[in-house]
Amino acid sequence: MGIMYSFCDILNAMARQHFVIGVAAVAVLYTSVYVFLSSLRTVTDEGDMHQGIPLQQPSFAACSLFKRLVLFGTAVKRFVYKRPNRGTSSGIKAQIEAAKLTDWIDTRTKTIYFIRHGQSMWNLTFNNPYNVIGLLFRVLSMTFAELSFLFTNDTFFYDSPLSMNGINQALELCKELSDPNNHRCAEMQVLTRASGQRSALFTSNLRRAQSTILLALQDRLSHTGERVYVCNELEELVPHPDCVSLSTSVKTAVIPFLEVMMIPDKARTYSQHLQQTDGPVVSHLPVYDKMLMFNERVFKQPEEAIVVCGHSRWLLDYLNIFLPQGATDMEYCKTKIGNTDTLRFDLVRREFKNGEVYYVIDPHSVKLVYKSAT
Repeated sequence: MGIMYSFCDILNAMARQHFVIGVAAVAVLYTSVYVFLSSLRTVTDEGDMHQGIPLQQPSFAACSLFKRLVLFGTAVKRFVYKRPNRGTSSGIKAQIEAAKLTDWIDTRTKTIYFIRHGQSMWNLTFNNPYNVIGLLFRVLSMTFAELSFLFTNDTFFYDSPLSMNGINQALELCKELSDPNNHRCAEMQVLTRASGQRSALFTSNLRRAQSTILLALQDRLSHTGERVYVCNELEELVPHPDCVSLSTSVKTAVIPFLEVMMIPDKARTYSQHLQQTDGPVVSHLPVYDKMLMFNERVFKQPEEAIVVCGHSRWLLDYLNIFLPQGATDMEYCKTKIGNTDTLRFDLVRREFKNGEVYYVIDPHSVKLVYKSAT
């Protein structure tokens, strides 16, 4: 009898997964048909017309298998011996030594609004690993979906794009920002330029961050025509395949299939708003060096406020390095903010008589100014 109950429990748990495998099978079929039809039609790349970053539509590609081998090799290197998260402890030590200097001659401050990207396909699959049966079904679902992309230029596994929930999170942030009476976004009006304060827009070289900021700030971008700067130094610090950038690894960027399918009118405008920044690929550099490059870029901007769309582990390490050591016990140094949550803080640049520069975050300025409802 106990065995029968256990078997029934397993069946009930399988049913509660919302028929993931069935949905995945339908998705595979739909994806294959859609990508095939997309490959037969000519697509106007609006990036060519506006000198943005050219983005490819999802389509069949003759060199897809070769590119997947390149992506696999890059993922192995990142995981085995070029781990992107190395150097955090040395950065903390360097900051402790720099904090001992007191003879600075110049001080400047920039306010940073850091938006974490919406939920990615990788987040959807591997978050909540304690539900073993659910995890198994999600992994199988993602595997089936990835197989449907095998001979195309798109992927869910590498440079993992937004999930359907992630797309909705970004669109919900856009909706809330567009309402001037929304108290939840009262301290985020700089993102819409409603406050009159100018702000520059930065994002990482991973698609989920780019899509999030392009969707969340679409009203502003369509009105101003400004660019979102893609910064390699903002790439996520986790050595997993979902953090392998397509644009830096195989030199091509693809608009994610789900976004082309769900929001085609918005997705086809991505190219015109993205602008690659100058600078080398930085995956091989230690964490502290990448973050110093980012800080230098921030203070080269004429705007006083910087809007960044990036990643949770990057933000955790950034706060632990640049906050004064007595302030690193705050929750944001230990716990990830949620998808599309926004953290505001002031970054201070101090220049000393000997020419050295020291960066520090004002601990009193750190505040979560937006928390997603989903």
